[in-house]
Amino acid sequence: MTSTRAFEHHVGRSDPSRLGEPRGDYYAPLMQVLLAHNYYNLSQDHCPDFIAVPTTASAVLMKSLGLLFKDEGIGFSVLYNVKRKDDLIRYLKRQADRFSPAGSGPWTRLSFVLLLQNPYFVNFTNIPITTDPAVESFYFSNQQAHGVDPILLNPGTKVAGGQLYPTIGTQYSVAVNPRETSVVKVRDISGEVVICQPVHVPVGINPQRTSCADVAQYMEKHPGSQATFSRETIYLDFAGLPEGKYLIQQYSAGSRASLVSEITVLFTVSSGAPLCFVDLLFANPESTGSGIYPVQNLNSAPVIVSTSYELRFDRRSTVWSYFVVPMPQDKILDNLRIHTVWPSGPEAPSFELRGRKQLPNGQWAEEFVSDRNIPLQEQSEYDFQLLGSLQSESPPIVVQPIVVPLVDRLPVASNQQLNLQEPDTSPPDQGAICSPIYVYV
Repeated sequence: MTSTRAFEHHVGRSDPSRLGEPRGDYYAPLMQVLLAHNYYNLSQDHCPDFIAVPTTASAVLMKSLGLLFKDEGIGFSVLYNVKRKDDLIRYLKRQADRFSPAGSGPWTRLSFVLLLQNPYFVNFTNIPITTDPAVESFYFSNQQAHGVDPILLNPGTKVAGGQLYPTIGTQYSVAVNPRETSVVKVRDISGEVVICQPVHVPVGINPQRTSCADVAQYMEKHPGSQATFSRETIYLDFAGLPEGKYLIQQYSAGSRASLVSEITVLFTVSSGAPLCFVDLLFANPESTGSGIYPVQNLNSAPVIVSTSYELRFDRRSTVWSYFVVPMPQDKILDNLRIHTVWPSGPEAPSFELRGRKQLPNGQWAEEFVSDRNIPLQEQSEYDFQLLGSLQSESPPIVVQPIVVPLVDRLPVASNQQLNLQEPDTSPPDQGAICSPIYVYV
């Protein structure tokens, strides 16, 4: 992957005579996220399918800290002004002192959305085929970062459906059962309650514009008040909160309130329906927490370590279904089979002839189905050959009495066309998605 050294910038001219210090500002990489996808076997797995954009709050924070953002085309970088390194460290220490327990780091972070530019990305990527950025997004954080060279930002080895969360806008409604739920709480990634909405509201308060604090304050002033209004829908307002991941919880009533239900959502107001949301924390927010961060030893001897993360996607594998169409239709195809030229050995797929099938356009074709899932690639390494003989239906004269190559190299599956229905007779992988391929001979 690209070296982080490539993204160091000089602003102004350096003066070697001044103890090696540049006269102008000198920018070095703080954090970098590179996008990898093994579908792109011609491009060293570099994935060019996203535009990265910082959230509004993060753009403001970066400007105040003298940080620069750069979209690299295959990821993005955040650079810091080396001369302002101490300012950054002091800021993070103040944030830790104000908002974190003693000995812990700050929850200060930069957030980014990855906007998808390739309409066929879901087709060739091994994520749920129903993934819709309009209603759900992937969430990644360096709190889950792991590994060495590369450091993976995604949990596990590849991006998977388990990192998908529903996306919400500024206003979000939650249906509750007043008999079971007493309060609805919203927590940010630190666990702090940032929204608290009671289900049972005193009659004297506007039931649509209240909070747990409002109810507590009202009850202090009216200790004998008993009449309440019970809401079946709680409206949560995220307008004053930064974009990111939140946990919405419902709790029962009583001194021993128990958790009734919870759901994790991604709040984003970014245009373009991002497929991915990325949180990058500056330092470890928890003394015993996991993850990998660029600012280390914040509470003792702070040091900035340029950190490059990799977000790795996996290619989709599908059952390949060849439809061999005789042209003209009265041509008879005999002794048909598909021969695998490459790969060889146990990795070589084989194809079963399923028989004659009528296509939606009324034409007839002979269908072959692979015995396994075959990966989709930018340039497929698979090489298949169609063998057989031809006869004419009228007059019944043998045109090719022996088996010969009818198609020397068959076309490979396209990333633009998938069949969500299984073949007529299911292959061993019952949940397989099919790639239909039409061959005219």
